[in-house]
Amino acid sequence: MSEQVRAIYKSSCPNCGEDISDLRLRKGLPCSKCYNFAEYYCKHKEILKNLRNYCEFNEELRKFISFFKKKIGDPWSLQISWARRVLLGRSFALVAPTGVGKTTFGTIMAQYLKGKRYMILPSKLLVEQVSKRINALAYHSELTKKKKEEVKKKIEAGDFEILATTSMFLWKNFDILKKNTFDFIFVDDVDSVLKRDKNIDRILYLLGYTQNDISLAMQIIRLKSNWEKNKERIEELKKKIKKRKGVLVVSSATTKVKSRRAKLFSELLEFEVGTTFLSMRNIEDIYFRDQRIVKLIKDLGGGCLLFTLSKGEVEEWVRILNESGIKAVRYEEFEKFEQGKAEVAVGIASVRNPMARGIDLPHLIRYVIFTGVPKFKIKLSTENERSFLPLLINLRDIMQDKDREKAERYIYQLKGKKANITEIRNFLEVKFKDREF
Repeated sequence: MSEQVRAIYKSSCPNCGEDISDLRLRKGLPCSKCYNFAEYYCKHKEILKNLRNYCEFNEELRKFISFFKKKIGDPWSLQISWARRVLLGRSFALVAPTGVGKTTFGTIMAQYLKGKRYMILPSKLLVEQVSKRINALAYHSELTKKKKEEVKKKIEAGDFEILATTSMFLWKNFDILKKNTFDFIFVDDVDSVLKRDKNIDRILYLLGYTQNDISLAMQIIRLKSNWEKNKERIEELKKKIKKRKGVLVVSSATTKVKSRRAKLFSELLEFEVGTTFLSMRNIEDIYFRDQRIVKLIKDLGGGCLLFTLSKGEVEEWVRILNESGIKAVRYEEFEKFEQGKAEVAVGIASVRNPMARGIDLPHLIRYVIFTGVPKFKIKLSTENERSFLPLLINLRDIMQDKDREKAERYIYQLKGKKANITEIRNFLEVKFKDREF
C-alpha cells in the first residue's frame, strides 16, 4: 500500500521555495517540481538551487574530516562542530576545558585551509611544537639573532603560508605583521592576548579591518547604551562597516574578559568572548598524605609532569628522581622529555611556568603529580590597586561581621569598576596594622 499525502506545506520546499508535501519532507527530499529523483538529493547537486550550497558544504566538511583522520585519527564530535563554523566562515570563541583538543583542532585547521594563516600561541614551547608539526614559519626566543632577523624579513615580505608566534610577538612586532592580511587566525589562550586592549585592535587589523571600521564599531557600542534613542543612527553606522572574509577563532579554558574593547568582536565578527563553564572529564584526582612520589612514578611509568612549589624544589626533585633511577629533567630542558629521553619533566606549579600552560602532547603526557597543594601568593600591600580585589576576596572570611559586610560591598564595587579606591586602600591599611587581625 502506497503512502498517502496528508498535508501540503505552502512555500516550504527547502530547495526552490514552492509548495511541498509532508511525504517528501519525511523522506528528506525537495518537492517533485524541482527534484524528480528518489535518491539523496546531493547525488544530483548540479540541478539543485538553494540546496546546492548545503551539499557543497557537506562535501567540504567530509574532506576536512578525512584530512583530520589522516593526520591524527577520528575527530571528536565537538571538533566537527567547530569545523562547521570555520568552514562557514564564522568567527567564534572556543571555550572548553584543558585536554579536549582545542590546540589540536586549531593546528589541523590551519594546515587544511588555504590562504595566509596565523597561530598565536601562549609559549615558545608550544610555538616550537606546533611549527614543527605543521611546517610553519616560527618566531620564538630560542632562535639565534641571525635566524630571528631572517624570520622577521620573511614575515614583512609575506613569504609564508602559516605563521606561528607567541602573543608577545604580536605586541612587540606589530609593525612587521601589519603588512599581512590573514584568512585564518587561531588564538590559543586568548586570556594572555587580551591582557592588552591594543591587541584586540591589532588582531582586527590583521583580518583586514581598518581604523575607520574599528572607530565606527566603537561608536555603535557606545550608542547601544540607549538603543531606543539611537537605533536609526546605529543602523546607519553598521552599513558603513565593510564585511571582511578572515576568520578568527579564539581558544581558552576559562575566559573572563573585562575590557570594553572586547565588544569589538561582537560588533565586527558577531561573537562574544567571556563565557566560562564547568564540565566533567574522565580524570582521577588522588591525594596522598605521605611522600610516595618516587614509588608512584616507578609504578605508573613515564609520561609524568611533576609540579613543585618553588624553583629550588625543581632542582631537588630532579636530583632525587635521577638518583632513584628515574630519568628526569627540568622544565628548561623540556625538549628532552618531548624526545623521549626523559620519563619525567619537573616544573613549578605557577601559571607563569611554561610547563603549566601551552603544551599539546596528549600522546606523551599520561599523568600529573603535584608535590604539594598549589598556592597563589598575594602580598599584603596597598601599593597596587589591582591587588585590592584578590586581597578582599581572600581576607573577608576571617573578618568580623561589620568588616565582612564592608569587604563584600567593596568586592561588588571593584567588579563593577565603580569603586572608591582611596576608601578601600584606607580600609585595608587599617586591617593590616591591626595586630589582632
